[in-house]
Amino acid sequence: LFFSVQSLLLRCCPSLDLQGVVSKHDGAMADGLSTLNWFPSTPKRINGQSWQAVAMDVGPDLMLENVQFEELRDKAQRRGPVGLELTGDYDNSFVAAFEKECNRVGAVYLGHLKQHLHTLERLLHSTQSAAGGALSQACEQQARGDVITYALNEVIQKVLCLDTFFMLNKDSLQSLYAEHLRCVPGAGPLDWAVPARGLLEPRGSSLHGTVVLNASKLCRIAQGQSTGDKWVPPDVFERSCTKHYVPLHRLFRLKLFLCRVVPVLQYKQSLLRDDDTLISCYYDSPSLECYKARLSRCDGAQLLRVRWYGTLTEDSKVFVEMKTHRTKSSGEQSSKERFPVPSARLDAFMAGGWAPDTWFRATATSQSQLDKWMTMAGNVQALIRQHSLRPYVLTVYRRTAFQDWRSNA
Repeated sequence: LFFSVQSLLLRCCPSLDLQGVVSKHDGAMADGLSTLNWFPSTPKRINGQSWQAVAMDVGPDLMLENVQFEELRDKAQRRGPVGLELTGDYDNSFVAAFEKECNRVGAVYLGHLKQHLHTLERLLHSTQSAAGGALSQACEQQARGDVITYALNEVIQKVLCLDTFFMLNKDSLQSLYAEHLRCVPGAGPLDWAVPARGLLEPRGSSLHGTVVLNASKLCRIAQGQSTGDKWVPPDVFERSCTKHYVPLHRLFRLKLFLCRVVPVLQYKQSLLRDDDTLISCYYDSPSLECYKARLSRCDGAQLLRVRWYGTLTEDSKVFVEMKTHRTKSSGEQSSKERFPVPSARLDAFMAGGWAPDTWFRATATSQSQLDKWMTMAGNVQALIRQHSLRPYVLTVYRRTAFQDWRSNA
């Protein structure tokens, strides 16, 4: 299968850099499986899989990089080489060894992740170059898409194995430090958090976002779609919302799955990762009328906020948004309407001291859009005066949107 795919790939995409993209996994698992005793206190199954199956998923090379469990456990339990009780300097010895292992595992994780990211970037560059060639026949385009998908899945599988490696070692290190604290008089349950922080930092690396974004682009290329088209957001959104809880340690895996089903919506072509910072300022009355109505989910409950993306400058645009909640019994969809305002004029507009008519005429792309903006702006200023609305809550977070750029559904 490997050689047949390789020949097909080179035939369809001569400029495609194949080295390191499609690979075979061989070698005995004996060395990897022999390290399973590094976490003996862990349940025999993880996410429905046996530890042996997990070890097979991770692979022998990564299994050899696991935490030095036995040595650290002896230090955590304050034992010497012959099991004698030790104190004082030996406690400091454990902390130093623990931090060293945190740094080592984190470096292994980030090093492998950078390699996989580099492979994705080379694959993306090669496929974009090949897209400009003479692939006129539909069968050749289909074959090229199949090969890209195969190569992409190979890389993603390696990234998932790396993620499993990280989670196993993180749990192991947390267990070791908890064991250490049980032997330290007066230690509290939160004392482990500070030393473990160095291990948790790689999970928030921006490399994850770049991996997801590049994987999404490759999926679009494999499906024959363009990756350089710009998404144009509408002024009115009609939607229903269902929220699902996702554990943070599962978020990266979920994104890797979703980007192969629905592409990442890259609403800024300059973004180098899958998410961007959203800042929202919510307005309310002194008696919190908007908040209470929304909390009660009253039909017609409205919410006023100002939203912007990324770093705010004097030349930036912000969006004034009005969300209206509709119940199922009303037969109508909840909606969000918005219009842009220059950030330098926002305070004056919200205070009723600036009329955006001239700016709207210079910015709107159609008469219908201009009419909508004018109507919404008048309604917002009237609502602010009627209820004495003022800024109450500021939220800041990062968001990844999965949506086809050709549709606002």
